Amino acid sequence: MYILYVYAYGFQMRQRRVLRENEWAGWIGLIRAAAFRKGTIGEYWKAIEPENWFDPEFRDFINNEIIREVK
Repeated sequence: MYILYVYAYGFQMRQRRVLRENEWAGWIGLIRAAAFRKGTIGEYWKAIEPENWFDPEFRDFINNEIIREVK
């Protein structure tokens, strides 16, 4: 759960334009490869009912840009 919160924080920093494009690209690579492609976070994401824990924009980002591309 904590790792997902770290990703959500990175996403919020991107929304506030704190991260530059190359920094955000690093976040995206980490989220896709380490967490959802190779790790078990993708399975955990489905099990935790993310609508109760995370911002709707972050949930849309994970569901539409991360999970769909990893499959």
